[in-house]
Amino acid sequence: MKILILGVNGFIGHHLVNRILAEKPDWQVFGMDLGTERIGAALNNPQFNFLEGDISINKEWIEYHVKKCDVIMPLVAIATPKAYVEDPIGVYNLDFEMNVNIIKQ
Repeated sequence: MKILILGVNGFIGHHLVNRILAEKPDWQVFGMDLGTERIGAALNNPQFNFLEGDISINKEWIEYHVKKCDVIMPLVAIATPKAYVEDPIGVYNLDFEMNVNIIKQ
């Protein structure tokens, strides 16, 4: 099984990748996020392939992996309440529009 997790360093994403790597030794996980603070241990696992990137920029990488993977998990989201007030349109565009575009592929 090949899984693509976008937002792999987020709350849900990092728990999910750690669980998959611990319990599914025959699965391959591809992940993308802006940072690695929560997934440091996973980075050395040969089952895990990580790209530090942005879904609004690394579109070709995403398109390739959407076609390559069996399961796609678009978990990218802004999880900062301050941003909800200061930039609601930006939050909507990332949290909803960009994830929907990935699902449509």
